[in-house]
Amino acid sequence: MVTIIAYGEALELMEKGKYDAAIGAFKELGEYKDSEEKIEEITNEILPSIAYVEAVELMEAGDYKEAISVFSELGDYKNSNKKIQGIAETVESKGKISTAIYALQSVNDYEKVQNILEKYRYLISAGGYNTAGLKSDGTVVAVGSCFFGQCDVGDWENIVALSAGATHTVGLKSDGTVVAVDSNRDRIGDVGDWEDIIAVSAGGGHTVGLRTDGTVVAAGSNSHGRCDVGDWENIVALSAGATHTAGLKSDGTVVAVGSNISGQCDVDDWEDIIAISAGGHTTVGLKSDGTVIAVGCNRYGQCNVYDWKDIVAVSSSSPAINSGHTVGLKSDGTVVAVSVIRDGRGDVGDWEDIIAISAGGGHTVGLRSDGTVLAVGGNYDGECDVEGWRDIGPAH
Repeated sequence: MVTIIAYGEALELMEKGKYDAAIGAFKELGEYKDSEEKIEEITNEILPSIAYVEAVELMEAGDYKEAISVFSELGDYKNSNKKIQGIAETVESKGKISTAIYALQSVNDYEKVQNILEKYRYLISAGGYNTAGLKSDGTVVAVGSCFFGQCDVGDWENIVALSAGATHTVGLKSDGTVVAVDSNRDRIGDVGDWEDIIAVSAGGGHTVGLRTDGTVVAAGSNSHGRCDVGDWENIVALSAGATHTAGLKSDGTVVAVGSNISGQCDVDDWEDIIAISAGGHTTVGLKSDGTVIAVGCNRYGQCNVYDWKDIVAVSSSSPAINSGHTVGLKSDGTVVAVSVIRDGRGDVGDWEDIIAISAGGGHTVGLRSDGTVLAVGGNYDGECDVEGWRDIGPAH
């Protein structure tokens, strides 16, 4: 009799929509009647149906992040994944890039995430003691030290990507040629004859460029063999560090040349990598599952990234004397950083709606989806004076 009463009470809880309590009651009944089937009905049919309706209402109300979160929890239920992909397309068209990234990452569409980020990755760059930003009209702005001429970019036009190194700045033009400003120490700016370039990276005393055919060119000091990239093939991304160069291959493996004094070139066993960043004496790699690996100098904790998750972009500190931090962009548009140096370079915990990041010698910059820029850290030469920047973004 007691069991019959308990079963009736469980059914009543279920009818009143008190599903958690009903599940608990049915569990206590064990195999009595259809108790197990009722639990399955609530868990696999009723609750997902309610959540799905809630997610659709959130989506229609424009509360996209909450809708994505609910749809994501539903997994394969109905067309939840397609709904998330639809949200991604909608918010991207509205300029809500960080939300689009969050949506695509939640359905493990890593390729589309990287395709979106590629449009913004090279729009800001933190150098040794300077910061450069690319405006949507193809011109460039720069603040900070200009001791080596690295901020003399006022006459640049038709730029589609840029990179700031320790003492020089490099710009990729829409026609595949490259421009550079520096003191031309070690001929690091000898890029005038480069053609068919699709990506550039400025290092400590050298510059590297990626050709359309997947090969790489280099200029500047070849100390430690950092420019020995002539035999590289199938490269899809590259990064110049202080005294080394790293390249990402199309198969997700990584190659590196140059100084290995701190183990920064020990990347032979890396796999499933989708993005890389070479810093002062470190190399950081982003895996397709959103985790991060790092090798090299860890004096300032810059390699302590192994507990990071949901990362979509990484940046290791610019090849400058005081470099020593690593920054990661999360799929929800927030940012994480590691460093034991207490000059504010890692104070990014309150950043939101970020779509690109760059770690400089002693500072960190982040690009918001509205085209404005944030900066923290040592402002020794005005490298963080970016408050007035607007319209940083890809060409319209």
